[in-house]
Amino acid sequence: MKIYGKNVLKEKLITDPKSIIKIYLSDSFKDDEILKLIKTNKIKYLTLHSRDLNKMFKNQPFRLVEFFCLM
Repeated sequence: MKIYGKNVLKEKLITDPKSIIKIYLSDSFKDDEILKLIKTNKIKYLTLHSRDLNKMFKNQPFRLVEFFCLM
């Protein structure tokens, strides 16, 4: 399952963090609360340049990817 949207990610990190396999973050992502939840739950994450993240997920229904989460 793939999820998008900061609020959706935050809710998943709070309610079911073990279901998350990996998170891809843009290097411009600046939500400290979400970053803390990611680190607290020891979830693997990768920070990429926005351009590279957009290339990886170019067929997604949004213009600029801030993060991408695999579950």
